[in-house]
Amino acid sequence: MIFEANKKHTWNLGYTALCGDEGKMCGMAVISRDITEHIRSEEVKAGYARMQESTIKDLKEKYDRLFMNSMGMLTDLLEAKDIYTDGHSKRVAEIASKMYNHVNGFGGIYFDIQYAAKLHDIGKICVPEKIIDKPGRLTSQEFAVMKRHSSIAADITDMLDCAGDISRIIRHHHERFDGRGYPDGLRGKDIPEGSRVIAVADSFDAMISDRPYRKTMTYDESVKEIQSNSGSQFDPAWVGVFCELAQTGSI
Repeated sequence: MIFEANKKHTWNLGYTALCGDEGKMCGMAVISRDITEHIRSEEVKAGYARMQESTIKDLKEKYDRLFMNSMGMLTDLLEAKDIYTDGHSKRVAEIASKMYNHVNGFGGIYFDIQYAAKLHDIGKICVPEKIIDKPGRLTSQEFAVMKRHSSIAADITDMLDCAGDISRIIRHHHERFDGRGYPDGLRGKDIPEGSRVIAVADSFDAMISDRPYRKTMTYDESVKEIQSNSGSQFDPAWVGVFCELAQTGSI
């Protein structure tokens, strides 16, 4: 039992029965212990814990802003060099976010997908412009260099992405559902879900945009191309979500 006296002292009261020679109860003893300092100490600890939690939360928010601002500058620098990809990452992030939100709302990995989509191509900053801007088909050697961009992007983001969730999504956004993608040849559900979502959004936006190696495809042609590669290049479940949104004009 806790007892407060004038709110200046706090006592912990315990009671025990007093028995006579015949074992009959003849009274009650009260054992009291002043726990004022203990209570104050616990309150101080709780206060420090709240301050620490608040400080950590503020630092995480600042860190997240720094992370996205730093990576965003790299993305802007990359897209400024290439008129064909100007705004591509932002559009992919918008499409991928809509797809995931349509199924799962704002929970789960919604923000990881948004961040990863915005940063998925920053590895191309290490790819020579003559390869990125080449109007014709890439040679096998040139394509091997181009394929490194997803793992380079993952390495760049991994330095600032403590949990590694964003960098994993970025690393595997060119994996194929049938296992014939890169960099690791993952297949099916072994590919991170965020990567499977971004793969659809990335390919669609690339198709409806002019590129050095081909002219833009129409909206309907691009949707059909996504559908035709369901189960091979893309996760059929996320192709279904994409097509549903495309039919309603949400994408």
